[in-house]
Amino acid sequence: MTSKFIAATFAVLTVLSGAFAGVAVAGTASAAPQDVSSCTVIDQSGEYQLSKDIVVTGPVSNFGCIEIAADNVTLDGNGHTITRTTTVGPNAAIYTTAENVEIRDLTVRGFRSGVYVGSLDGGDEMLDVEISDATFEENDWGVRTIETLGVQVSDSTFENNSYGISVFTEPDADNEYADFVFDSNTFVDNSRDIEADSTLVTVLDSEFTGSVFGVISDKGVVSVNNTYTGTSVAGINTGVSGPTAIDGYESDALTLSLNDTVVDNEGTGIVAAGTVAVVGATVENNGGNGIDVGSKYEAENSSEAVVVQSAIRSNDGDGVFVRPETDADLATSMTIQSSVIADNGGLGVNVSDGNDIANATGNYWGSADGPSSETTVALEDPYTGALANGSGDAVSEGAVENVSNVHFDGSLEENPLLPDAYQIDVAAGEVIENLGVDGDDADDEKDFYGTQDRLLQSKTVVDDGTVTGSYNVPTGENVTKTLDGCAVTYTPVSYDAATGEATLSVSVANDTGCENVTLTLAGYELPGDDTTFVRANADGQELVDYQTVTLSAGESATVTIDLSDEDTMETLLASLN
Repeated sequence: MTSKFIAATFAVLTVLSGAFAGVAVAGTASAAPQDVSSCTVIDQSGEYQLSKDIVVTGPVSNFGCIEIAADNVTLDGNGHTITRTTTVGPNAAIYTTAENVEIRDLTVRGFRSGVYVGSLDGGDEMLDVEISDATFEENDWGVRTIETLGVQVSDSTFENNSYGISVFTEPDADNEYADFVFDSNTFVDNSRDIEADSTLVTVLDSEFTGSVFGVISDKGVVSVNNTYTGTSVAGINTGVSGPTAIDGYESDALTLSLNDTVVDNEGTGIVAAGTVAVVGATVENNGGNGIDVGSKYEAENSSEAVVVQSAIRSNDGDGVFVRPETDADLATSMTIQSSVIADNGGLGVNVSDGNDIANATGNYWGSADGPSSETTVALEDPYTGALANGSGDAVSEGAVENVSNVHFDGSLEENPLLPDAYQIDVAAGEVIENLGVDGDDADDEKDFYGTQDRLLQSKTVVDDGTVTGSYNVPTGENVTKTLDGCAVTYTPVSYDAATGEATLSVSVANDTGCENVTLTLAGYELPGDDTTFVRANADGQELVDYQTVTLSAGESATVTIDLSDEDTMETLLASLN
């Protein structure tokens, strides 16, 4: 993995870490909105609202039924509908070349373009147009932007359009991911949900169902927390299509898929070339390959791809297919780590160019004994010579006979994507570092807080906060018990999934003679796929963190332990460099 890849990835993460600012519409906030009841031209700044549904039955003098020609305009649809019932009417329901425009809360049906955003000078001008809470049905284009930047679409629905959202800029446009942000939208049964030509787009928290392509973009996409299902060709298709791709623009594509769900598509889940990162994705039950990486056209640079912490399972084709570059002097760089590659119909990882080698160490192949081979003879790891003689998904053979072109040695015996689960104990006295084993005490018994009559309360949780078991956890705000002759009051132990911290508050009554009351709050990671306490597996628990406090009469304390995984996405990606 090159520093170029890491730098590009962090640049995108920096954009995502900031808030995508909404459009600031500088209208006359104190004035009442002006009513719009028919097709018209808005040529003055201010706030406007539809006062009724508009039905277009014939030609109008404007390019759009409503043409927004002034900057700083808000148009509130008030839930009304603009419908075209004729093919000779205006091309667009709403047409604008103005800056700082907000359009919201309306339905558009039957137009060439529901909303058309264009630039008069053709120079990819920054317009800042925001569209929200809208519905686009049965249009050729729901939202269409031509040679302009700064368009955001949120909380909107696109259904039965040829194109849900179409974005076009000049091939040499140097736009940023934040220039086109599509957030929390729903796409149903469009031909192409989002198509971006020569430009970069960001897509967040959206659902794509039943199209040919979910997102298709030759310059790349940031796709975060989206669900792609039921597409006929690909959920995400980037860096490999569009008029400019044939000219080599696709080698500049940067595709970042974070926490996406790409499942049950008829074709391939993710198709991408250029610089590609798939992190935390679920890519399952697709009719083609799970992930298809590499250029289909002439490219100036090799593709570089990384897949981490992703589930690539039960796809009809290969789990990961690494396409050969069309230029023999180029080679696709492929890294897969901390992922599950299992139950795919083809190979787990298939590197189609025998001379390329994919780095796929540290993955779970669907079986504890590691990957199998595509040949009847077990293939050797190209670096270590270890044999791919397991019963998991298979790896491909390279240019050298009986040697794989997948570096698979170091495979995981367990699924790394199972949720972390913890046991949180509150006990009198000191911590037990190794539960379920006989420590140095004299009783010759396996050490448990319960068998030592020290366990005050306990709960098991998975890392998303789900409680899977509990023992003596108070149902009220607190409980009081006598320890060493002292009244000790404590709260139910709490677990914060956002921070991974467990917290307990405790106090000792202000009674004479109460000194040195010791309590421990301890957190253990449960072994294997256990999500609740299994006594027979207790010796496999690992102490993650603990805090022991000693209090005297009248004293109180809040005790906190940290069970979080300290690895962040940044450190994970940096470890691949």
